[in-house]
Amino acid sequence: MKRPEFYRAQTGQIKKDIFSWNLKIKPYEDADEQGWEGIKFNHPLPPPAGEGQDGEESAPSRSRGMNKTGGSKMIDWKELSDLVKTRRSIRRFQDRPVPEEILVKAVELATWAPNSGNQQSWRFYIVTNRELIHKMADAVKAKTELMASWPEAKQFGETVARWRKTSDFFRGAPACIAVLMGRYSSIADQILHARGEQDPVAREVHSWRDLGASCLQTVAAASTYLCLFLHYFGLGTTWMAGPIQAKREIEELLQVPPDWDFVAVIPVGYPAENPETRPRKPVQEVIKFFR
Repeated sequence: MKRPEFYRAQTGQIKKDIFSWNLKIKPYEDADEQGWEGIKFNHPLPPPAGEGQDGEESAPSRSRGMNKTGGSKMIDWKELSDLVKTRRSIRRFQDRPVPEEILVKAVELATWAPNSGNQQSWRFYIVTNRELIHKMADAVKAKTELMASWPEAKQFGETVARWRKTSDFFRGAPACIAVLMGRYSSIADQILHARGEQDPVAREVHSWRDLGASCLQTVAAASTYLCLFLHYFGLGTTWMAGPIQAKREIEELLQVPPDWDFVAVIPVGYPAENPETRPRKPVQEVIKFFR
């Protein structure tokens, strides 16, 4: 198949200011030689609602996806579907810097993710210093080797062997985004805390809320957006929760404030691999209607 247009940006160039709504991505000339099925997706980011690309008012005829009531403009469903379905977890990257403007634009859009109480309790530390990335990877690798040396690890055999080889793969990325989680306490959390552990009902509800902690769901939503938007710009990512095993060391390296928690690393770079599509369960297996 021919690689989708938005993915072809990995060997193209940004022709205008990334922060303008006139951003263009130039496909590379030898794209057809890659053998990917072409998907027409090489369009600029949409202008703010009600404005054209040069700031003029948009005519309805120019508003692709404008709903019948004149609401927000939407991109074509097939294009959105193609963007989502062609995203892959990338673990090998080209030795090529990532423009900081792209990283900032992707983070900016990611901060529009749904979040608890609109507290926007997330922070994104963008690391392009290769020495610092290596120190973060070294910290993760050290914890991997420690856990792999424990007698309890022997029963997992080859799985542990693979883990030892891959847990620090992000050291090869030209950029890494450390995701930080703020500590949000809803009114329900505050009531449960005040009630204390002596009440069995309060204790049970508190355990349920810890299981689906709203602050963690908040950064998860933003991280999902972030990986997708970076994919739009032709960049590969992997959402890594594993590095949390070196939480203390990484927080020290990045000077994370005490009221914030490091929870994930997202390595970013131009892909040096083309992973195959991984199968998905039929939608019938993952939904249940109550009509």
